Amino acid sequence: MRQSRRLILTFFALLFFFSHAQEIQKQQSVFNVLSNIEQRFDVRFTYADNDLKDLFINQPKIGLNLKKSLAFIESQLPLSFTLLNDNVITITRLKTLVFCGTLKDKYQNEPIVGATIQARNKAVISSENGSFEIEVNPNTERVTIRSIGYKTVTYLGKDLLAKPCKTIMLIPLVEELSEVVVSNFLTAGINKRKNGFFEIDYEDFGILPGLIDQDVLQTVQTLPGIQSIDERVSSINIRGGTNDQNLILWDGIKMYQSGHFFGLISALNPKIGSKVLLIKNGTPSSLTDGVSGTILLNSSNTISKYLSAEAGINLISADVYADIPVGEKSSLEISARRSINDVLETNTYNQFFDKAFQNTEVIFDNAPIDLQEKFSFFDVNVRWNYELSDNDRIRLNFINVTNDLVFLESVLTDGIIDSRESSASQNSLGGGIFYEHRWNDRFFTDLQFYGTDYSLKSANVDIINDQLLSQENKVLETGVRFNNTILLNDALKIKPGYQFVETGITNVTDVNNPVFRRAIKEVVVTHAVFSDIDYYPNTNTYLGGGLRASYIEKFDRLILEPRLRIDQKLGSDISINLLGEFKHQTTTQIVNFQNDFLGVENRRWVLSNEENIPIITSKQLSLGIDYKPKNWLFSAEGYYKKVDDINSKSQGFLNQYQFIEAIGNYEIFGADFLINMRQKRFSSWLSYSFARNDYSFPALQENSFSSNYDIRHIIGLATSYNYNKLKVSAGLNWHSGRPTTPLASQNISEANTLDYDDANSSLIGEYMRFDLSATYDFKLGSGTNLHTGISLWNILDESNVINQYFRSNDGIINEIQEQALGRTPNITVRLEF
Repeated sequence: MRQSRRLILTFFALLFFFSHAQEIQKQQSVFNVLSNIEQRFDVRFTYADNDLKDLFINQPKIGLNLKKSLAFIESQLPLSFTLLNDNVITITRLKTLVFCGTLKDKYQNEPIVGATIQARNKAVISSENGSFEIEVNPNTERVTIRSIGYKTVTYLGKDLLAKPCKTIMLIPLVEELSEVVVSNFLTAGINKRKNGFFEIDYEDFGILPGLIDQDVLQTVQTLPGIQSIDERVSSINIRGGTNDQNLILWDGIKMYQSGHFFGLISALNPKIGSKVLLIKNGTPSSLTDGVSGTILLNSSNTISKYLSAEAGINLISADVYADIPVGEKSSLEISARRSINDVLETNTYNQFFDKAFQNTEVIFDNAPIDLQEKFSFFDVNVRWNYELSDNDRIRLNFINVTNDLVFLESVLTDGIIDSRESSASQNSLGGGIFYEHRWNDRFFTDLQFYGTDYSLKSANVDIINDQLLSQENKVLETGVRFNNTILLNDALKIKPGYQFVETGITNVTDVNNPVFRRAIKEVVVTHAVFSDIDYYPNTNTYLGGGLRASYIEKFDRLILEPRLRIDQKLGSDISINLLGEFKHQTTTQIVNFQNDFLGVENRRWVLSNEENIPIITSKQLSLGIDYKPKNWLFSAEGYYKKVDDINSKSQGFLNQYQFIEAIGNYEIFGADFLINMRQKRFSSWLSYSFARNDYSFPALQENSFSSNYDIRHIIGLATSYNYNKLKVSAGLNWHSGRPTTPLASQNISEANTLDYDDANSSLIGEYMRFDLSATYDFKLGSGTNLHTGISLWNILDESNVINQYFRSNDGIINEIQEQALGRTPNITVRLEF
């Protein structure tokens, strides 16, 4: 262990020294750079020495021609080159010019005070009459104007050249989130709001241990009370709930699939959804489903004025992104990502593959004589914004997420090789149309039509028995949301609305030998009216909440759900918050048999039928306190949550209750604690979560016992360090063991069932993982950057068992253990321009 620690410290020191030594060595006097260019291209520069004596720059790349070398220098320095003849070039130093402007509210025509006007190396604040002056290079610098409550705009320096000073009208931004209570929570870009919600801003994001690429579902697991006990991002447990009890919306479109690699990597690309909102309690009344928690990915409505693009690759996938202006009033964003294993199969890919498909029909000990597998994934996201007028905006969204697995089994029978193909595919399609109208500066309306289509299919071949088992799980959902925002005064905002949702789910099982087919389709239609309120009676108090009334046609049932959010400052550094909610959902995932869908993704979505699958309901209450002395944060929150009418087949039992269907509930008493020390370059935190999570199933032999997701103790310890373009983070994750059911004896009954002890009466060994990550950004030219990163997941290569159960085979009992990822490296390179 001591040797490992020394290696880690040495790695940090070498990485830091190498990065900065490399940067210092590349900086040279511009005279040396020009001399080098004269020798390479047989040219001669003429200039005034005083214009260049204080300038330093990196050498242009060797592969650049003369024109591109000069363009590189112009992009870095205030210089202009003029070719006089074939080999004489004059150099003129550009003088920065003072540009000015006046900022005003577009609708009230009032000056905007305190806005930030940011150039490359300078920043100023607008005055009491909204005016500003700033020095910029007119040809190379961009000026970004930001003000709280207004949409950000960007100009080229030359755009502000007009005399008299240009008047810039900023558009007010209707902010759906209350003001920030804690900024840079854990790391830059994570903020806690007064309403208790957590916002993740990927446009200004720091670094987290083990993560070098943006992954929404990995990021949220750093927050107290959230984890995935099997390391799959598609199985996130928010305060002890199951993954199907999480509502995930991408720009208002419900996602029934959240993972690539059948769960190991987030399928939600945050490049377009620039902000993520995590809600653990106190959900706005405009949202339904998600009795455990809600994750919202929201994209910006800003019309981009300039083209920007990115292309990146890591050891698992490659991706591209572009934000393209389309005329003056619209812009188009496109992102795409695809696995690279068919071109380059890395050790990291193999680690993920073995983890994703262990104990499935894809990987098993008694495999046929030949097993050839092909796996791939990709996702595409498109967003188009169009400003119809000053008061009208429209947005179109499209998303496609796919996982495909095919493997060929070959068996030698009577000297003849028989080969058959099995496959599994998981696909999500989603689209939405969003329209926003501004009636005046205090009344806004938005309308959204959306649809989502999820499909999970498999074809499982049994060569020896000449059998083909085909299975399909399909979800088709369409909906309409109608929301209004009314600002009654500066302190009070109400948001009434209506929602219509129609959800249809089909499950098909088809066997050729013996012939069997079963197809079940259920449809549920829900109408809901709701109203939410945000009230700020003074600067120290926030009161929020709402009421949602949902009518479910099929069951002729009306469900009323109150929501509550309160935050009160007790002093300059202390605030308390109270959150509460009632929620319901009509969808859940169940497991009929562990080998369904090849055992790869054996959970299938089903709809409530008020018989064996009732409507799930929940209630939750939490009370927290935040103490924020200078550079410190001390946070504590206790909560109670109860979820009723869950189906035992949704809980992943692998013991005596695996094939038993029963209705029950789970009840959680828990508390989350956090200590966070933040300085200019450092942020360090220690978190601890305690939760007691118990089932109650009256129909089972043991009607009360520990939940399958009862992790009593969770500890997180991490630190991050930022210095200029270098970011480094390291962290430790530990939690107590997961419940498991031991055997009472080695006996096997005539029905081939095992003799189990009391359900979940034992624990798997504790889990521990140490992660490391580092990124460094290189500036290649004006507006062009190279982002690089390296990470090590489970750097100490701890052997963690994340699940354990028993199976009988021909009278022999097998103990099966699912392993977590071992030491897994990753490298990323991303070009941004």
